[in-house]
Amino acid sequence: KSPLVILVAGVNGPGKTTNIGKLGKRFVRERLNVMFAAGDTFRAAAIEQLNIWGERIGADVVSGAAGGDAAGLAYDALEKARAQKVDVLLIDTAGRLQNKAGLMAELEKIIRVIKKVDATAPHAVLLVLDATTGQNAIQQVDAFKNTAALTGLIMTKLDGTAKGGILVALAERHALPIHFIGVGESAEDLQPFSARDYARALALQGKNDEAVAQYEIVVARYPGEEARARFGLLLESMGQTQRAQALFAEILASVKGAPGY
Repeated sequence: KSPLVILVAGVNGPGKTTNIGKLGKRFVRERLNVMFAAGDTFRAAAIEQLNIWGERIGADVVSGAAGGDAAGLAYDALEKARAQKVDVLLIDTAGRLQNKAGLMAELEKIIRVIKKVDATAPHAVLLVLDATTGQNAIQQVDAFKNTAALTGLIMTKLDGTAKGGILVALAERHALPIHFIGVGESAEDLQPFSARDYARALALQGKNDEAVAQYEIVVARYPGEEARARFGLLLESMGQTQRAQALFAEILASVKGAPGY
């Protein structure tokens, strides 16, 4: 049996290792057997952090000495996960700048080595982004998408409202699903991203109760493409600019199929 292998990447600072721990806790709550691979071998603190999460949620942690070979560790972790019939293997990686070719090459190596054990792995490659970094987040997605074949995003440092305007820009440029958003420090503050809730917040900020009620009627009554057209008409009636209409439609188009749509 081969586990679901989730590789988590990102630059330094957005809370990558912390969010791996939070994801692990979510899987354990779903009665899945979880294993962590402490692949951020550049930071002894990251290895220790995952060991603490492992003790907290009852998950095995495969780790090595700081400065060790991350690709070799990922290989060993997948072999061990297969032997123990683990359901989900979450692999941490070192934070790396998108413009550092050597570090990005190491990420490619980790993926190549994993495929020697399971040609279909990793089954998901998630990029953790800090919503406060603005346009730099787009550059990060561009670079990591080319290197690691990203399958989705985790956006941290959001409060769940339309304040995370970077989501709009990402929706315009990429068709990657946003799986989770981080809205606080606790494990429960890593929440599934709801496309509908986000679009609602974007469209209705500052609007009165009547406008909110009209919006909810449209959402409930008209699914899919027809709903998009009617959303545009509703936005127009609410005095939104053409640009706002276009952005709103783009978000809905880009995240169709995301949880909550």
